[in-house]
Amino acid sequence: MKIKIGCRKSKLAQIQALEIIKMLKKIDNKLEFEIIGIETTGDKDKKTSIEKVEGTDFFTKEIDLALLNKEIDVAVHSAKDLPYKIYNELEVAAITKGVDNRDVIVLAENLKNKVCSNKIFQTLPLNIKIGTSSKRRKEQLKKLRPDIKIVDIRGTIEERLDLIDKGKIDGILIAAAGLLRLKLKERIFAFLPFITSPLQGRLAVVIRKENVFLKNLIEKIDDRKNWGKLFIVGCGPGDKELLTIKASKIINMADAILYDFLINNEIITKLSKAKIKICVGKRKGKHLYEHEEINFKMVKLVQNGLTVARLKGGDPAIFGNFVDEISYIKRNFVNYEIIPGVTAATVAACYAEIPITMKQKKSYVVFSTGYPIKNSFIPDKNFSGTLVYYMSGTTIKSIVKKLIDKGWDKNTLLTIISNVSNYNQKVYQLSFFEMMKRNIDFELPAITIINGIGRLGEKSWYELKPKVLFTGTTPEKYRDEGEIIWQQLIDFHPKKIKNINLIKYYDYIIFTSKHAVKYFFSNIFNNKNDSRFLNEIKILSIGKTTSDELKKYGIISDLQAKKESAEGLIELIKKNKIKRKKFLIPCSNLSDNFLVENLRKIGNSADKIIIYNNIPAKEVVKYDLNKIDKIIFTSPSTVKNFIKIYKKIPKHCQIITPGKTTMQEVIKCL
Repeated sequence: MKIKIGCRKSKLAQIQALEIIKMLKKIDNKLEFEIIGIETTGDKDKKTSIEKVEGTDFFTKEIDLALLNKEIDVAVHSAKDLPYKIYNELEVAAITKGVDNRDVIVLAENLKNKVCSNKIFQTLPLNIKIGTSSKRRKEQLKKLRPDIKIVDIRGTIEERLDLIDKGKIDGILIAAAGLLRLKLKERIFAFLPFITSPLQGRLAVVIRKENVFLKNLIEKIDDRKNWGKLFIVGCGPGDKELLTIKASKIINMADAILYDFLINNEIITKLSKAKIKICVGKRKGKHLYEHEEINFKMVKLVQNGLTVARLKGGDPAIFGNFVDEISYIKRNFVNYEIIPGVTAATVAACYAEIPITMKQKKSYVVFSTGYPIKNSFIPDKNFSGTLVYYMSGTTIKSIVKKLIDKGWDKNTLLTIISNVSNYNQKVYQLSFFEMMKRNIDFELPAITIINGIGRLGEKSWYELKPKVLFTGTTPEKYRDEGEIIWQQLIDFHPKKIKNINLIKYYDYIIFTSKHAVKYFFSNIFNNKNDSRFLNEIKILSIGKTTSDELKKYGIISDLQAKKESAEGLIELIKKNKIKRKKFLIPCSNLSDNFLVENLRKIGNSADKIIIYNNIPAKEVVKYDLNKIDKIIFTSPSTVKNFIKIYKKIPKHCQIITPGKTTMQEVIKCL
């Protein structure tokens, strides 16, 4: 059987077809092939700018029609030339691994000695002529060097290089892959730090859907089977506990996350175990990355075989770049899912107690952008629903003026909620008249609700709930204290036990934290032992959390302190009249001598063994302590690290500690 492969007539296209043949020959060397060159619209028309035909079948139409008409069996295209939509009867059977994805610059010989390849854009002469047909390359070049004259060029790579050699232009911007495939690497002056198409350098193999034989053959060279998966995840407006179960699972398993500014810090630092964490936040006036660069990053991570979670505030489909983002993902053949999130409007309604629909009064609601104001929905005075303006913190005064101009009553109430569902949520309620009269700098982000009646009381349940800063590692048991803001101020680094067999000489081991349990048993297992190593030793636990951790290793503590503190352990030992015994206390480098000294006082011997270092946490977000009602310190080290960050303990806050030792450290700092 001879397989007919269709491609463009250029030398590069023929080489690309041969590249596919070589791959398929490795699978079955008995296969025979014939390359058929086909002239496309893009080959005939060398005047139309590529900008005008992006996403169309300008370079593929005639080849794909030949495939439909069964004149050829396979079509080979540069993957980035594929139209956004192909014929229904066809399918992309493979996207190859490809070659170098980068862009390069080719310069005229007379410029090479004047330009530094490591500082290309700083050293290029003024007002030179650079040729390119790509809108993306033009935009990036203009940002770096607005003086450069960009010449729109078309034609094969050889024809473009000829323009340089004949002195018509000074250089061209082009894909590295084309030059490398044509064995023209020596023409590359420098690789560029440009954002490219994720498909650049890859080949697309298109077949008729009906051809099962070719589908089974060609899918073996499809690189997409090695790609990962992308999840677009809505994370709600603030409160981490508003995450859906599905969102939590995905964030927990993702290899890489790209997240917005407004994502709760606990989601990034505690829930996510990803090794790659990239903040790609965009706020008015502050963009870490442009939108195209964010899209490029997440697709490239997927192409590298990673499970990627793109974390977005609120719901991905409401006032985000949903259409552009999904279109970009689809045309780059990425496997993806979209996970809805709770949107700010409904959370604001609940957390500030502002009804957005009411029986017989407000039967519908309109969500509108508040920024930019030219896109805001401004109804006339006869509007009878509820208005919700997203991103309106800086524009609400202008919106109100427009509403008044449309005949709205100046006594109409509006409610602005800043930092919805965060510990620093703030609610402002005022009339249109007051809004126009006063100058208020609303904390951002902010959402505005205009429902006609305002909120249901002066303060909501969420505003009345105490805001609690927790500084330790296990906040679960303190949930009843209020709304927990988890700021872990300590981190851990394991240490190796040098002579582990000495442990067998002790009668009791006291575990004072789940971390002590974790790092102790890590040492046991690393020495090719298991829990049976401790079969003749009794185990004491400081409390339930530590006991639960012990159970993970098959150990049920012989005794557990009722009061979860060092004092509680000493009381337990006294109550059980344990004397003349040898105690071992696995602990951190910052552990005090309280247990050792008090065990010796009651007639026992005791030793500490350092199995992990307690170090200050690296990534610490500084919170506004004026919005905090309580602070929970779980150890003296959390107190010390808190002082390093905040300088002093605020007097208005209630302080909670598990025992006297930690409270004594607090008292020292007051």
